Amino acid sequence: MPLKEILTEEHRFDAPGPLIAIAEEHKYVLRLLVLLEKEAHILCEGKPADMECMSHILNYITHYPDKYHHPKEELIFDRMVNANKETQRIIRSLRKGHDHVGETGQAVADEIALVATTNSKRKREALGKHTLSYIHGLRDHIRLEETKIFTPALELLSEADWLAIDKEIKPIIDPVFGKNHNSEHKMLLSR
Repeated sequence: MPLKEILTEEHRFDAPGPLIAIAEEHKYVLRLLVLLEKEAHILCEGKPADMECMSHILNYITHYPDKYHHPKEELIFDRMVNANKETQRIIRSLRKGHDHVGETGQAVADEIALVATTNSKRKREALGKHTLSYIHGLRDHIRLEETKIFTPALELLSEADWLAIDKEIKPIIDPVFGKNHNSEHKMLLSR
């Protein structure tokens, strides 16, 4: 059964805990990408966008996943040693993608900080295009994980594998979507 179907309310708890956590985090990131995309389209028109909102989104996306989300995924990748060659190739690509997404996100965040201090229509348009490219790449990355890795992982990994992965994952309260979000992140939730 595909991961998206497993994570419906009817089948939600049929999936291993680590996959449920990862899928929830993907939903959070995708939700923020919708907001980021709206602001990027405004920039592409050369208009001023909500740079503070964009900055908060990029801060979350560039810091939280590298520290908490990607290590969960890496634990799954590590246990998929018996996957076929194509899946192994995709895993190698996704591992590189984690670094690339982080670096690209930080570059966009840096560009946001620069553009926020200028009235240049040309720089706003360029930032809009760079942001849309980043969003497209991150969505593709998530789609690839969910369709080509995590769905096969459901069949490939044993219950013992999932329990071992779950033991290694430290419980984390999400700084934006968790119970105790700070004032910086409240603004994101209200949009």
